[in-house]
Amino acid sequence: MMHREHPLEHEPARIRRGYEIAEAAAASLNPRRKVPSWRRELLGMVPLPAYKGRTSSISVQGQDRLLSHAKPPEDGECSPLFLKNTYIQFSEALARAQHEAQRIAPGRFFELARADELTRFLMRGDVSVLTKTEVGDIGEALRHVGIASANVRQNELFPLKKNEQFVPAPLEGALQMTNKLGEFVAAHAYRCRDNEFLPPLKPDYEEPKEEEADDSCAIL
Repeated sequence: MMHREHPLEHEPARIRRGYEIAEAAAASLNPRRKVPSWRRELLGMVPLPAYKGRTSSISVQGQDRLLSHAKPPEDGECSPLFLKNTYIQFSEALARAQHEAQRIAPGRFFELARADELTRFLMRGDVSVLTKTEVGDIGEALRHVGIASANVRQNELFPLKKNEQFVPAPLEGALQMTNKLGEFVAAHAYRCRDNEFLPPLKPDYEEPKEEEADDSCAIL
């Protein structure tokens, strides 16, 4: 029996951690995931999807030309156009959050600057296929945004806690939007990750020794 190693075994801990963050974002935003609703359950209705998927009339032979069909839609379809557009919105929200945090919260500002550095490669032209390292960097960027959003209310409808009362409203709103868009970017990046088939064997794997055939013959 061949022993296979984890696909990220040779990657740094930072990449493995970021990759898992992006995978979790894709799972939570999976359009096929059903959202339970006690009202609909009482009426005997099926749960609603997490969010409505995009529909497009631009298709060739039944396939949407805006989607990348390099890999099966495990956690949603890979849409390079959606990834690019979501990153543009994320970078704009990130710039606004940096502007709000620069003078009053330098610690938050530096965390947001690190997230900006880790996602700059998405400015390139082709983002249809991302490597494991790139997906891990995007997940790490979302982690840094989360660190910058410490003690910040994530939902404006919830009442303020004691440790959230001293965050100015413009900074709070900017960080909320950056967090939300960062999660969408990480989810789209995971869907457009490089397809993997049979990761490499472990370095200590040894091929089984074949028994030598006995060429001698005996005549009775």
